[in-house]
Amino acid sequence: MSKRLVSTGKELGIDFNFKKMEYVIPSVYAHALIKATKESLGSDAQQKVADLLELLFKAYFSEGKDIMDFKVLEGISTEAGVSLELKEGSLEKTLLEYVDAVRREDKQAKYSSISGVPHYVINEKVHLSGGQPAEVFEEHIRHVIQQQ
Repeated sequence: MSKRLVSTGKELGIDFNFKKMEYVIPSVYAHALIKATKESLGSDAQQKVADLLELLFKAYFSEGKDIMDFKVLEGISTEAGVSLELKEGSLEKTLLEYVDAVRREDKQAKYSSISGVPHYVINEKVHLSGGQPAEVFEEHIRHVIQQQ
Protein backbone atom coordinates (compact mmCIF):
# COMPACT_ATOMS: atom_id res chain seq x y z
CA MET A 1 0.00 0.00 0.00
CA SER A 2 0.94 3.62 -0.24
CA LYS A 3 3.96 4.73 1.79
CA ARG A 4 2.31 8.13 2.06
CA LEU A 5 -0.80 6.59 3.65
CA VAL A 6 1.30 4.64 6.16
CA SER A 7 3.36 7.75 6.95
CA THR A 8 0.30 9.96 7.38
CA GLY A 9 -1.31 7.27 9.50
CA LYS A 10 1.68 7.18 11.83
CA GLU A 11 1.48 10.96 12.26
CA LEU A 12 -2.16 10.54 13.33
CA GLY A 13 -1.52 7.56 15.59
CA ILE A 14 -2.92 5.01 13.12
CA ASP A 15 -0.83 1.90 12.60
CA PHE A 16 -1.67 0.66 9.11
CA ASN A 17 -0.34 -2.89 8.96
CA PHE A 18 -1.10 -4.11 5.47
CA LYS A 19 1.10 -7.20 5.91
CA LYS A 20 -1.53 -8.61 8.27
CA MET A 21 -4.32 -8.04 5.76
CA GLU A 22 -4.48 -11.20 3.67
CA TYR A 23 -7.16 -9.83 1.34
CA VAL A 24 -9.67 -7.01 1.02
CA ILE A 25 -12.67 -7.84 3.17
CA PRO A 26 -16.17 -6.53 2.43
CA SER A 27 -17.49 -4.41 5.26
CA VAL A 28 -21.23 -4.98 4.86
CA TYR A 29 -21.59 -6.70 8.27
CA ALA A 30 -19.58 -3.97 9.98
CA HIS A 31 -21.91 -1.40 8.39
CA ALA A 32 -24.87 -3.49 9.55
CA LEU A 33 -23.48 -3.42 13.10
CA ILE A 34 -23.22 0.36 12.95
CA LYS A 35 -26.74 0.69 11.55
CA ALA A 36 -28.15 -1.66 14.20
CA THR A 37 -26.40 0.33 16.92
CA LYS A 38 -27.79 3.63 15.60
CA GLU A 39 -31.32 2.25 15.46
CA SER A 40 -31.08 0.53 18.83
CA LEU A 41 -29.60 3.45 20.77
CA GLY A 42 -31.20 6.34 18.88
CA SER A 43 -29.94 9.71 20.08
CA ASP A 44 -27.53 8.02 22.51
CA ALA A 45 -25.69 6.20 19.70
CA GLN A 46 -23.15 8.84 18.67
CA GLN A 47 -20.34 7.93 21.10
CA LYS A 48 -20.96 4.18 20.80
CA VAL A 49 -20.83 4.42 17.00
CA ALA A 50 -17.59 6.42 17.24
CA ASP A 51 -16.14 3.74 19.53
CA LEU A 52 -17.28 0.98 17.15
CA LEU A 53 -15.75 2.73 14.15
CA GLU A 54 -12.42 3.17 15.90
CA LEU A 55 -12.34 -0.48 16.99
CA LEU A 56 -13.44 -1.75 13.56
CA PHE A 57 -10.78 0.36 11.87
CA LYS A 58 -8.09 -0.89 14.27
CA ALA A 59 -9.19 -4.52 13.93
CA TYR A 60 -9.08 -4.42 10.14
CA PHE A 61 -6.25 -2.06 9.25
CA SER A 62 -3.87 -2.63 12.18
CA GLU A 63 -4.61 -6.17 13.33
CA GLY A 64 -5.71 -7.74 10.03
CA LYS A 65 -8.87 -9.21 11.56
CA ASP A 66 -11.71 -10.50 9.40
CA ILE A 67 -14.55 -8.03 9.98
CA MET A 68 -16.93 -10.37 8.15
CA ASP A 69 -16.51 -12.85 11.02
CA PHE A 70 -19.42 -12.55 13.44
CA LYS A 71 -17.25 -13.61 16.39
CA VAL A 72 -14.85 -10.75 15.61
CA LEU A 73 -17.78 -8.33 15.35
CA GLU A 74 -19.22 -9.64 18.61
CA GLY A 75 -15.89 -9.02 20.37
CA ILE A 76 -15.67 -5.49 18.94
CA SER A 77 -19.26 -4.79 19.95
CA THR A 78 -18.57 -5.98 23.49
CA GLU A 79 -15.36 -3.96 23.72
CA ALA A 80 -17.25 -0.84 22.58
CA GLY A 81 -19.91 -1.46 25.23
CA VAL A 82 -22.65 -1.93 22.65
CA SER A 83 -25.44 -4.20 23.81
CA LEU A 84 -27.96 -4.98 21.10
CA GLU A 85 -31.17 -6.91 21.47
CA LEU A 86 -30.23 -10.07 19.62
CA LYS A 87 -32.62 -11.92 17.35
CA GLU A 88 -32.80 -15.49 18.65
CA GLY A 89 -29.72 -14.74 20.76
CA SER A 90 -27.52 -14.39 17.68
CA LEU A 91 -25.57 -11.36 16.48
CA GLU A 92 -25.41 -12.97 13.04
CA LYS A 93 -29.20 -13.22 12.73
CA THR A 94 -29.57 -9.68 14.05
CA LEU A 95 -27.10 -8.17 11.58
CA LEU A 96 -28.48 -10.11 8.63
CA GLU A 97 -31.71 -8.14 9.10
CA TYR A 98 -29.75 -4.94 8.37
CA VAL A 99 -27.72 -6.17 5.38
CA ASP A 100 -30.38 -5.40 2.75
CA ALA A 101 -30.75 -1.84 4.07
CA VAL A 102 -26.97 -1.35 4.00
CA ARG A 103 -26.82 -2.63 0.41
CA ARG A 104 -29.70 -0.33 -0.61
CA GLU A 105 -27.87 2.65 0.90
CA ASP A 106 -24.71 1.63 -0.96
CA LYS A 107 -26.64 1.45 -4.26
CA GLN A 108 -28.20 4.85 -3.59
CA ALA A 109 -24.78 6.33 -2.87
CA LYS A 110 -23.41 4.94 -6.13
CA TYR A 111 -26.48 6.23 -7.99
CA SER A 112 -25.75 9.66 -6.48
CA SER A 113 -22.13 9.40 -7.72
CA ILE A 114 -20.76 8.98 -4.21
CA SER A 115 -17.74 6.76 -4.59
CA GLY A 116 -15.72 7.26 -1.42
CA VAL A 117 -15.61 8.39 2.15
CA PRO A 118 -15.87 10.73 3.76
CA HIS A 119 -18.68 12.31 1.79
CA TYR A 120 -20.74 15.20 3.09
CA VAL A 121 -24.10 16.46 1.91
CA ILE A 122 -25.10 19.94 3.01
CA ASN A 123 -28.82 20.67 2.96
CA GLU A 124 -29.31 18.07 0.21
CA LYS A 125 -27.71 20.54 -2.23
CA VAL A 126 -23.94 20.52 -1.86
CA HIS A 127 -21.78 17.41 -1.97
CA LEU A 128 -18.21 17.41 -0.69
CA SER A 129 -15.98 14.37 -1.06
CA GLY A 130 -12.81 13.59 0.81
CA GLY A 131 -11.24 15.40 3.71
CA GLN A 132 -11.76 19.13 3.40
CA PRO A 133 -10.39 22.10 5.32
CA ALA A 134 -12.85 23.86 7.64
CA GLU A 135 -12.81 26.89 5.33
CA VAL A 136 -14.31 24.85 2.50
CA PHE A 137 -17.21 23.74 4.72
CA GLU A 138 -17.71 27.29 5.94
CA GLU A 139 -17.80 28.65 2.39
CA HIS A 140 -20.36 26.08 1.23
CA ILE A 141 -22.55 26.41 4.33
CA ARG A 142 -22.62 30.19 3.93
CA HIS A 143 -23.55 29.77 0.27
CA VAL A 144 -26.41 27.38 1.13
CA ILE A 145 -27.70 29.78 3.79
CA GLN A 146 -27.65 32.68 1.31
CA GLN A 147 -29.61 30.61 -1.21
CA GLN A 148 -32.48 30.04 1.23
